[in-house]
Amino acid sequence: MRDAVAWSRGNASLEETEVNGLYGTSWALFHWLYNTQTDAFNQYQVALARKESGAIFEKAFPKFDADKANLELYQYMKHGKFLETAMPLFPGKWSQKSLVTRELGPEEIRGVKALLDEAGKEHLKKDPDEEQHPAASPTFDARALCGLP
Repeated sequence: MRDAVAWSRGNASLEETEVNGLYGTSWALFHWLYNTQTDAFNQYQVALARKESGAIFEKAFPKFDADKANLELYQYMKHGKFLETAMPLFPGKWSQKSLVTRELGPEEIRGVKALLDEAGKEHLKKDPDEEQHPAASPTFDARALCGLP
């Protein structure tokens, strides 16, 4: 657990088995925090989205004890209750024939990135008291949480 929380080096400097272990533990930690400590996890995700510096994990989880969390995480993965959200299926009006894919050019890519960036900024302007799960955020970054580039 301690290694996963402190994981900051790139994958190139690690053995494949170590990367796999850190990656798996990171996802288990993510899942556990997402389902058991939603408010603190949301605070952490907002700090990541705002690219805040310093000890943002420690600020969001001030009482985090890696040794205690290691046992809790193990129990959670074996017997935990998980958040499930029922979502209605979007009544699609597309078919394979109507779907056209193509490679975007550099200008189009910049345009899409600008739209996504704007959507993230709009999300951060929302009422902070509005209850929202972190993964619903357009600025949610699971790769950053796991220490991936």
